[in-house]
Amino acid sequence: MLPFIQVISSTVNASVFAFGGLGVGEMLLIGMIAVMLFGKRLPEVARSLGKSYTQFRRGLHDMQSEIYTHTYSDTHASSSYSALADRVEEDDRDVPTAPKFEPPSEEPQDKS
Repeated sequence: MLPFIQVISSTVNASVFAFGGLGVGEMLLIGMIAVMLFGKRLPEVARSLGKSYTQFRRGLHDMQSEIYTHTYSDTHASSSYSALADRVEEDDRDVPTAPKFEPPSEEPQDKS
């Protein structure tokens, strides 16, 4: 039974790399290109890229938590609803109107 499990695990690993994952060869190629482009500045570039990624994640987390608190807080929902209800009264609503259909006064004439 052990060889069967090894075949399944190797098939799963191969399929992960075949469908969008990076294999060892691709990662080595990307690394060589990065060394050729940045050379001595590679650690500095990687550090700034890591800081930018951290700031992006922090900002994304802050936005998500703000949206979550505004969406699920009971005090905010009830106060915003009451403020909206105070502003909109029944008499202030506009009644939608459509243009009135008028049939043609004469029947169409053939131009042939």
